[in-house]
Amino acid sequence: MTEQERDAVLAEADALRVGGDYASAQPKYESLVEEFPDFGLAHTGLGHCLLNTGMFDECLEQFKTAVTLEPTNITFLLNYGKTLCMLGEYDDAKAQFEKVLAIDPDHDDALEQMLYFPS
Repeated sequence: MTEQERDAVLAEADALRVGGDYASAQPKYESLVEEFPDFGLAHTGLGHCLLNTGMFDECLEQFKTAVTLEPTNITFLLNYGKTLCMLGEYDDAKAQFEKVLAIDPDHDDALEQMLYFPS
């Protein structure tokens, strides 16, 4: 698969996911992850599908992989942090939001998330 074809599959998977059709989007993301294991957007898209179908451990694995691949990607850090927080992993979640703030000290979403943690 070429990069152009990869991006077309990603766009199709994203459209399905945004439309709520996780069952159709998930295999597309899985094929992208398999063929392009270093493609963070495929991991995060798969993570969202897994999150929305209740597969939380698998979801965290995908978000963590995306962050590992692109450790300065604010969107990936926020996805991972918010999911960790939702699952009660507060220390790890806070660390993700702190990473965002190290990149962008005025990031509104990260600042808002930090309000939930005691000083």
